[in-house]
Amino acid sequence: MWVADFKRLMIAAVAATAVLAGCAEQPESALVTSCDAGTAAIGIMDGLVSRLCGCAEVSSNWVSASDGITCTVAQNSVVVFNYLGFNDHQMISKSGSPQTFVASPPSFPRLEAPVRVHAVVLEELGTYQFTDSFDSATSGQIIVQ
Repeated sequence: MWVADFKRLMIAAVAATAVLAGCAEQPESALVTSCDAGTAAIGIMDGLVSRLCGCAEVSSNWVSASDGITCTVAQNSVVVFNYLGFNDHQMISKSGSPQTFVASPPSFPRLEAPVRVHAVVLEELGTYQFTDSFDSATSGQIIVQ
């Protein structure tokens, strides 16, 4: 049980660090560039998505959000949605998704301290489909094996 509590503490620390970094001025400064074992990062940026690190698939260049992406991770992995750019974002489970996760708080980049990361611990095996509540063309799936 302490592992789950430790992961939640680490998620809070990552989120707090991104907020305190003042990412509203320079969104690129919040970009996740490497992942520890058991962690993956998905980049979300104004009509583009990317597997930044930690997915079983090769990390990707930015692709059209309407193409979607797949990120495969191990059970109990932490997946971080990394919000960049200047549009509003909020990752939510897609309606009808076999598995669901807690929606991120909305990211409003025009605020002084916007939400730039949202982390979820995926404990159940299966497929987690996601979309952006502000831009339904932004979508993808996380497969937990």
